[in-house]
Amino acid sequence: MPSTTPYADILHGLQDVVLTVTDIKAVLLYEPSAIQVTPTAYILLDRYARNQRGQITATRPRFMVRLCVPVPTSEDEEIAAVELAFAIADAVDADSQFTGAIVAGMAQSPDGIAGWVRIGGTLYRALDVFVECVVKGAYAGAL
Repeated sequence: MPSTTPYADILHGLQDVVLTVTDIKAVLLYEPSAIQVTPTAYILLDRYARNQRGQITATRPRFMVRLCVPVPTSEDEEIAAVELAFAIADAVDADSQFTGAIVAGMAQSPDGIAGWVRIGGTLYRALDVFVECVVKGAYAGAL
């Protein structure tokens, strides 16, 4: 019996949640070498932690959802980009079990950072939304 929800299920569940933010044109599960449409988001594992207590294993993957938009040229464009990042966090809060992908546990979006990233020679405004999950399962060494 696996100790936690399979990683791929969690990753695809998070992708489905981000896709509910209708203004995002693409949600990738890898760091692209070029962006074809904007806004684009991509999801990468940031880190993970695991611990056992009694007969339970808790796995805590943390994902970075990087939202890439063209570099804003006005106050309104910057505000719209930030609001889109907040919409990702709100979508995670609204579906904290990723529509059943996380069976025992939940996710939340506690924080994020903003900066710039160059992809395929083009500079983008990058808004990183962090998503922390807690996934519980039977301890692999349990009898």
